[in-house]
Amino acid sequence: MKSYKKPEYSLKMASKHFLALVGAASIGVLVHTFLSSWLLSAIIALPLVFVLLQLLRIKLPAAFAFPLLALVLPENMFHMLPVTAILATTFFLGTIVILKKYFSPIKVTE
Repeated sequence: MKSYKKPEYSLKMASKHFLALVGAASIGVLVHTFLSSWLLSAIIALPLVFVLLQLLRIKLPAAFAFPLLALVLPENMFHMLPVTAILATTFFLGTIVILKKYFSPIKVTE
């Protein structure tokens, strides 16, 4: 919801947020697929997410939750996390971009 409160939210910033969230989800799933230890998966995945955020030059604390989410999801939903992240971020961030671009805020005058 922080994105909606910003005065400007461009497609470029939404794209960076999309890459960060989907990338973090994918990192979590890939690391946990190859390592069975939850602790070792977290120790490897979280620094990788940090590097991803540094490469994108953004601060997005929510991205750190995705690798951990991969650890607690039920087995039948585990591999769908990146796809779900794609669908959710496309919908929510796309909606924010459209709202910011095409709908101006209503100003109350006396």
